[in-house]
Amino acid sequence: MDKFEKDGKTNPAATASFLSKIFFCWLNPLFSVGYKRSLEEDDMYDVLPEDRSQSLGQELQRHWEQNIQKSSKNMQPPSLSRAIICCYWKSYAVLGFFTLVEVSLTHTLTLPCSEK
Repeated sequence: MDKFEKDGKTNPAATASFLSKIFFCWLNPLFSVGYKRSLEEDDMYDVLPEDRSQSLGQELQRHWEQNIQKSSKNMQPPSLSRAIICCYWKSYAVLGFFTLVEVSLTHTLTLPCSEK
């Protein structure tokens, strides 16, 4: 596979603080440019190393190989969906937790207002 390297802007998310990441403050300069004019490809930041397809693919490959080994011991066919779940469940669990909090707060705060 050909490697495509683009010399772009370094991603500020790599050095952003915890609060900046939670509230997406590291994106404010990009939002400012987008407010003034249409964004172009040169305005975009580089992809973080942990979000590159190569590293994500290697991690999924590792889980797939583990799944093949386990399934051969149990005499079952390997499951790609199980390998994907094992690979990415943590990030989806965090997203699910924050979504649950958001939905719970939204419904809890709108109930007193709707009783009028």
